[in-house]
Amino acid sequence: GLLAIRAEPKSFCISYWASLEGTLLHTSTTMTRKTFVIVVRADPIVCGHSTEARNLAEAALLAGYEPYIVTWSEELLERSGLPLKPKNAIEPYSEGITILRPAPVGNYKILDGRYNLGMTSAIVDLASQDPTMEMTIMCLYLQPHASIVLDAVEAIRGAWGEDFDVTTIAEAVGSDVTNLLSNALVDGNFGAAVTVLTQFLAFDIPVCVSQFTLDEIMRHALEVDAKINTNFTSRIKAKAALSYPALCCTDYTELPASVASSVLAERQLIPNKYVLYLSRVIEAKGVFELVEGFSKSRLIDAGYELVIAGCGEALKDVQEVTKSIPSIRHITDVADSEKAAIFNGASAYVLPSKFHPTFVETFGIVITEAMLTQCGPVITCRTGGIPEATGDHCVYAVPGNSEKSGVAFDTCAESLREKLELVCLDMSESERTTLTNGAREYSLQFDRSNVFALLESKANAARSA
Repeated sequence: GLLAIRAEPKSFCISYWASLEGTLLHTSTTMTRKTFVIVVRADPIVCGHSTEARNLAEAALLAGYEPYIVTWSEELLERSGLPLKPKNAIEPYSEGITILRPAPVGNYKILDGRYNLGMTSAIVDLASQDPTMEMTIMCLYLQPHASIVLDAVEAIRGAWGEDFDVTTIAEAVGSDVTNLLSNALVDGNFGAAVTVLTQFLAFDIPVCVSQFTLDEIMRHALEVDAKINTNFTSRIKAKAALSYPALCCTDYTELPASVASSVLAERQLIPNKYVLYLSRVIEAKGVFELVEGFSKSRLIDAGYELVIAGCGEALKDVQEVTKSIPSIRHITDVADSEKAAIFNGASAYVLPSKFHPTFVETFGIVITEAMLTQCGPVITCRTGGIPEATGDHCVYAVPGNSEKSGVAFDTCAESLREKLELVCLDMSESERTTLTNGAREYSLQFDRSNVFALLESKANAARSA
């Protein structure tokens, strides 16, 4: 019941010849086996954090770890309603990275949690291979992954003792704030909020993907403390840290010109004659306002297209709204290998995310990907953690809100029209170059090697504490 892609793990033994006062001596030493386990909603899910998990696994491999990604079965994902990439659009992982998709454990009598138990069991099975290993377990998204990891650690230490070398990292992302904490507190469900915050603090290293995310967790913790006399705020302030998402910068900065031109030709895209929206197609990301702004802009008469690349809950509604506008087209099957080229050819990349009850952009991984390719300038909104992703090397439009019509909608659409015309038609080439050069330089800090090195340093410090 366990699907794994990997060769059998290797033991680590180094033999070498040493010279001591002219005498050759044969010596050997055994290195501790180091594993880095990531529990996440991984490919084929369309999500920046599935890309981040891949990048962390690749960085761990280069740093000498055995990386494992423990994720959900494809059968479950296919009926989940989550936006998924086509299987043939997913780039293979490097040899040495194991993807585990455990089958559920138990039968129909277990109403929920069968897949959770399967994933917990996979981590414990991995630990059983070598109780002398050094294991680091990281989860992206607190729920339900935090429970999976904490249950695994309890089982590992229950089986092999407290001395088993395991260190845990929990990364809180956007949906942990908007989908869990915010909604729980709006509903008055303080039990749920307490559970989320307690599990976050139970990890050796609790981190957030942006300062905005950390600030939001602190704000919610303060509300919980005031309501039910807890002390989460001071504990989170003392323990939680920042860890930005990990990207593979060279995937975007070292794009061969031949590959870029081939991809655009295959997709029938004309370089610098299209505006790109590439993300999940959901109302909270401002896609309807973008359609409205583009349709009223001078770009259509100038021969530009708006390319909406992605899928999501609002895709059918957006397709319905745009079906009579020939200059707006949809791509729903972008492959990993095409993404950099499609970014690179755009005259502008637009992601007008807004503050919304169901979603707030707590960083904006896709924005940094676009900036790394040096496509046309990024147009976005100063919402959530987006300014941390852009470093202000972008053009900001006025954000919308949760309304699908009305003053805020019209204001955002009009602002997007102005910014589209500014960036694509009115901005000088030198101004565009200055903006895109600064954007790429700023984004290089998010390279996966840098992010992983900081996480590894935190894990080593926690082991030594």
